Amino acid sequence: MKLNYINVITNDSIWVINELNNLLKKRNYSVKVFSAAFDEKGSWHILIWFKLDDSEDISQIISKVYKLSDVKEVIDMSDKKKQIKYLFNVNCNCKQTLKKISREPDKIIETGKELIYVFILKRKEVEDFISELGNLRLDFVQRVIWLT
Repeated sequence: MKLNYINVITNDSIWVINELNNLLKKRNYSVKVFSAAFDEKGSWHILIWFKLDDSEDISQIISKVYKLSDVKEVIDMSDKKKQIKYLFNVNCNCKQTLKKISREPDKIIETGKELIYVFILKRKEVEDFISELGNLRLDFVQRVIWLT
């Protein structure tokens, strides 16, 4: 089995996510991550990480995804894994606890009720970072994103 990444660029993320989910389920692909984000132009980028048998060709999946409504572009990211980053939103009201984390956040978002600390990590940093957050008993949301 080989891990593959595709980035689907679309105008409507909810509709396309539903169609993608149906397509991949129908073919029994082992989807590991579905992550959606939008760019400054308003286009949605849906990054999908899934496993394929060695006998299957990713170009067949890409051609099927292009047939879905509202899909503007599909990019095979499998050979560009180094460009894929991991985004962590860490909820923490206590600034003292944040000081125990080994790295500075890339961004801090105030929601009124809580602070959310945003970290962007490379793939090789993720495992240690998750362990560190677990030791500090911090809640987090992890997403896979693609940054150029």
